[in-house]
Amino acid sequence: MALIAELQGLYNDLNAAGVCTVVNCTGSIAGFTGIQHAFYWSGTEVHLGLNARGFIFDNGLQGVVSEISQMSAWAVRSGNTAA
Repeated sequence: MALIAELQGLYNDLNAAGVCTVVNCTGSIAGFTGIQHAFYWSGTEVHLGLNARGFIFDNGLQGVVSEISQMSAWAVRSGNTAA
C-alpha cells in the first residue's frame, strides 16, 4: 500500500497539472485513472494494528483512522509498473 508521502506526492502532481478545483482533486494523471472522491488508506501506521493514516484526494487533507474502517486503497506504489 502506498505510504502517506506517496499519496501526498500524487495529490501535489494533480494540483500542479491543474486537474484540481477548489473542492475536488480527483480524475486522471500519469496513467492513473479514476481517482475517487474518497478517503484512501495509506501504508503508514500510527499505532501498530490500531490506526493508520489516510488521505483525502478531494482536498489533500490527511487523518488518522481506525484500521477497522472501510475505505479505498491505492494498490500500486511508484516503481511497481513498467512504462
